[in-house]
Amino acid sequence: MTVSIMDNPSQLIQADARGQNGANSFVDMFVSELLIGLAFILLLVENALQTHASEIFAYLDEVICLIFCFAAVVKLTSANRGNRLSSFNKRMLGLTVLLSCIGLIGNAMYRVQPEWFAVLIDLFTCNKFVLAYVSMSYLLSRSCYTTLYSFCVVVSKIFLALSVICLIVNQLVGIGMSTEQRFGIEAFFFVFGHPSNYAAAIVGIFALLLVEYRKNVLGIAGCIILLVGSMRFKALAFVAVMLFAIFGFRKLSKLNFWFVFSAVIVAIVAASYQLDIYLNQETARGVLLTSSFKVANGAFPFGTGFGTYGSDVTKEAYPAMYTALGFQSVYGLSSASPSFLADMFYPTVIAQFGWFGLVLFLLMLIFWIRDVTKAAYNNGVFFWSAMSIPIYLLIASTSEPAFFSSYSVYLAFCLVIVLHMSKQAK
Repeated sequence: MTVSIMDNPSQLIQADARGQNGANSFVDMFVSELLIGLAFILLLVENALQTHASEIFAYLDEVICLIFCFAAVVKLTSANRGNRLSSFNKRMLGLTVLLSCIGLIGNAMYRVQPEWFAVLIDLFTCNKFVLAYVSMSYLLSRSCYTTLYSFCVVVSKIFLALSVICLIVNQLVGIGMSTEQRFGIEAFFFVFGHPSNYAAAIVGIFALLLVEYRKNVLGIAGCIILLVGSMRFKALAFVAVMLFAIFGFRKLSKLNFWFVFSAVIVAIVAASYQLDIYLNQETARGVLLTSSFKVANGAFPFGTGFGTYGSDVTKEAYPAMYTALGFQSVYGLSSASPSFLADMFYPTVIAQFGWFGLVLFLLMLIFWIRDVTKAAYNNGVFFWSAMSIPIYLLIASTSEPAFFSSYSVYLAFCLVIVLHMSKQAK
């Protein structure tokens, strides 16, 4: 015997409710993808907006990071018991809290930085990469945003096309998109304020395109041209290492000793012409490195704390310790001209968090890279697409703040998309 749905109106109501819920879920998902896509665009061009529009855009990465953190907390405290942090996320957050405590202990013990506002700013700056990566991974890992990856790729290709055209024109006739020449090549930075920020923007795009490298050969070639065109040592070293990895270790699914050893040699050879700048004790970067050892030894084992050494806030809140270290007589480190004061990474970690903090941070890096390789394997992601951003950050950290920089949130964003979105995009 057949039963008409009209014989049971409750079935019709339930079916209609399911349809409405499905439509609402689709709309919510679509809106979420649009908002996340907008965040990608803003992070991509943050430095350009800061340079040509307003300095207020310099805070875009912090604002977006805080938004993702807030959304993660809301989701975490919801009634759904399935919304729990992974063991990796818990471990990274725990180590971040521990590192922060070490820094704050240094601040309280040595009082090198009397401006507590500077301390708080640097506290967030030093943690924003981990916070961005963990919150984005948590929010996006269980979702199925099927168009987000495709949207980011389309935006990236438009950005690349404009960049390549401008690079060629700038090299031929000069249109103000470079400030210096190296080896007869204009150091191209497009509409950005500095070639380093531009190179980081291209690295994020490179990682996205490498997910489907067979379909994106032209775009990947464009990224390589633009990275070389930036004439930054870190970009040249990155290109050399990635080409070496893709053609020499294509089937690798995890890092091994021989790749790491070979990659270090390739990076050193590719960037050898600038190594003397970082190893020479008469240059700003050389002084920052050697002086960080003195600070760490004098404040053993915790360091002097946030906002005290090599961080961007010390350009304004210039601590008296710099004068005691003789920075006033070093070009680029004086209070009147602190242009190179925040151009290093590991010296900042060593001085601000001490030797114990350095070991702790290196441990965090190891856990992070292990998580990236595991996520790449579980989601079927091309290994070198997943590893490209960690490799760049490791290379860049030898000469600039890298993990503490304005582009760190953007690269964390791109990496999460690569790791968690590419499987649905294929």
